[in-house]
Amino acid sequence: MSNELFPIDDLPEEVVEHIFSFLPVPDRKSASLVCTKWEKLAFCHRLLRNVTLKVQLRLKCHVLRKSNRRYRNLTIDSLDRLVGSEFENLLEILDRFADVECFVYLGNLESKHLCMVLNRLPKLQQMMVGRMIREWCPANGCRISEQLQATGTLNNVLQTERLVVPNLTQLSISFTNSDDGMDTFPILLRLAPQLKNVDLYSTDYCIPLEQLQFPKAEVLKIGGNLCNTDNDCNLLTFFTGFKLLKEVTLESTVKEIALDVLTEACPEIEIFKFEVFSYDPAPFHLLGRLKCLKTLGLGKFYKNPVTSSKCNPLVSVKTLSLELSKCGESSFERLRHLLPNVTAMDVTLKDDWNIGRALGHICRNFRGLHRLEISDRSTRGLTFWSSLLALQQLDQLEELILRDVRTLMAYVPPNPLLKRFVTIFPYWLFDKDSLELARQYPNLRYLDLGPIRRVTSSGIAAFKAQLVDCAVHGTPFDAEFNSD
Repeated sequence: MSNELFPIDDLPEEVVEHIFSFLPVPDRKSASLVCTKWEKLAFCHRLLRNVTLKVQLRLKCHVLRKSNRRYRNLTIDSLDRLVGSEFENLLEILDRFADVECFVYLGNLESKHLCMVLNRLPKLQQMMVGRMIREWCPANGCRISEQLQATGTLNNVLQTERLVVPNLTQLSISFTNSDDGMDTFPILLRLAPQLKNVDLYSTDYCIPLEQLQFPKAEVLKIGGNLCNTDNDCNLLTFFTGFKLLKEVTLESTVKEIALDVLTEACPEIEIFKFEVFSYDPAPFHLLGRLKCLKTLGLGKFYKNPVTSSKCNPLVSVKTLSLELSKCGESSFERLRHLLPNVTAMDVTLKDDWNIGRALGHICRNFRGLHRLEISDRSTRGLTFWSSLLALQQLDQLEELILRDVRTLMAYVPPNPLLKRFVTIFPYWLFDKDSLELARQYPNLRYLDLGPIRRVTSSGIAAFKAQLVDCAVHGTPFDAEFNSD
């Protein structure tokens, strides 16, 4: 199209930049090749917010010396330990992209190297160092993905004292043993006063928690055995140090005394996820202090949900997540009275809790649900039609997510209000099934077919012809075999 018909060059730069913001990165890269002006606008500082530069440090990175783009997110993949001139290459890259706000280093850094990296990134806001830890730790089942692991010996105290990273507010750190914890502790102690997002994980109780204070922290996540101590005084000192928390996730069991201190010190908490010890009642009497609580996660849910029948309902809670294992069926009735306004639930099934039994109690007690996610952790056979009938009671359901639930799509009841449907592990899925979904859910706007399916490109096209406004996620079955 010529400029006479569409004078795009006459548009203000802000308008062209806004147009580029709608393009995926590959298309934006193609547009950047048109001219110098488009190259500058297609990869301006604002549009680089969601773009990550990934570099393999073991490969030669001389091409980066010609780059003028000011990347905000940088990921470097290296060996477990820096060898030879690799660290010099790393420093050269950091000097070239000193405006980085999020830095991920997939390898291990000694503490002296870690300090040098931090001092070279004055605008750094978020940092993660270390190989990605697998999502589930077999020792305790805690979710510890995307942690920061900084190993090495702190043999340069002056370097730590001179550490200045004023914009760093998000830090995730994992200690794999006591030596790592104590070696890295001075850096954590140095950064603690400025952090707003704190993620700590440890395989054992290895650092003096009572010495750490996070006065600005708004998000706290703790996993592993960091709080596994018999010294209640240490726990009191640590949790009393928080004043501004909005979101709390305690992946390991924590004593009620810690929850007592935390809810008293931070009454503005909006998201609170924790686990109680086996067969101990959930401390709803403490949660009543949190008048702004919107999301509640109970972790493993056992027999007794409350400590006292005098607990007032938590009317502000809208979202509830829990893992059904050894709780009684009467627990759902108690939850319904304690959480009368829940509209979204995430439920994980284990042991003898199958989907039919769970849906029966969920749908009977929480009929006002708008969103429901079911994850089945146990190995089971095909889920039959009768097990899913209870979904018909949810006449306001708009989002349904089935994870690891083996069922035929014909067994899922129709719902004219459903807008989002995700099935991660269906029991086969053919073209005719996708057309049936279009008839069952006429207002669907998002469909995720999951990895186990037999829907072809033609089937997706036929589905899209029925629901033109619905986005479909997943690679067509025929494309998996016809790709070059």
